[in-house]
Amino acid sequence: MSEGDIDCFGVKYKGEIEEGIYKMFLHWKQKQGQKVTPQQVKNALRRADRKDLSDKVCKTR
Repeated sequence: MSEGDIDCFGVKYKGEIEEGIYKMFLHWKQKQGQKVTPQQVKNALRRADRKDLSDKVCKTR
């Protein structure tokens, strides 16, 4: 996602952090299409410094 995309989500969901993060994830997944794998989600979360969520992706498989 571009910085502009992230900024837009930040403004739109100000005060609703969890909802904004979820909507960003859906937007990212839609842009990636069918080729998104759990490993890609895990890697993206790690790049976003969300190891806590990355670890949960592995546990739900």
